[in-house]
Amino acid sequence: VAIKAQLPFDNLLSSDIASSHPDYVRTIKLKDSTSDLSIFNNAILNFEKKLWPLKFLDLEIPCFIVPIKPIWASQLFDSISANEFLFGATPELSWSKENVYYRSLRPDVEIFPARILWYASQQNGFVRQKTIVACSYLDNVAVGEAKQLYSTFRRFGIYKWSEISKLAKGDAHGIIKVLQFSDTELFENAINFSLTNDILFENGFKKQTFVSPVKVNNIVFNKIYKIGKS
Repeated sequence: VAIKAQLPFDNLLSSDIASSHPDYVRTIKLKDSTSDLSIFNNAILNFEKKLWPLKFLDLEIPCFIVPIKPIWASQLFDSISANEFLFGATPELSWSKENVYYRSLRPDVEIFPARILWYASQQNGFVRQKTIVACSYLDNVAVGEAKQLYSTFRRFGIYKWSEISKLAKGDAHGIIKVLQFSDTELFENAINFSLTNDILFENGFKKQTFVSPVKVNNIVFNKIYKIGKS
């Protein structure tokens, strides 16, 4: 299948179907013919979002594997984990196109725009733990005082002030971080700790414990995404 897109600088997109599985989201490989790669990638990123959940193989934007507790994942986007509980997730959160996740400031490695691979960390009572369970777009990273960020983003997310205060070690003026993300896509086939590290190692990255965000590249993202959606 060939797809052509009329972009402002007349780029052509050629189709490269990565899987014949009927439920697999088609993946497109793009060819760059512009000298300004950042402009090209931003245009392709915007185009990809409009065609969600389609993914471009050669979209050169940062990608981060971000750890999240399974309880928060289940409330924000992981409906498979949420269904393990009697009352499930809060609909206005789990069905939201945009949401936020609060993190400690260090390590301060995330930049945007980017992709996120969500790694559900170890937590008793959850089947989907120590696995990558979903991907999202990282749209914004906000750093500031805990009280101020909570006031700004309280309409998103699942945290109460008591949980934000704990993150800031009881200091309302303590500096924390908010990751604002959108268009989350759930992986029914979660990628476990061992396989994730195998993929990292095969592509020149060190093996990780995923206690903090890990920056990877689009090759790693593509491989994990294909497994998650297969």
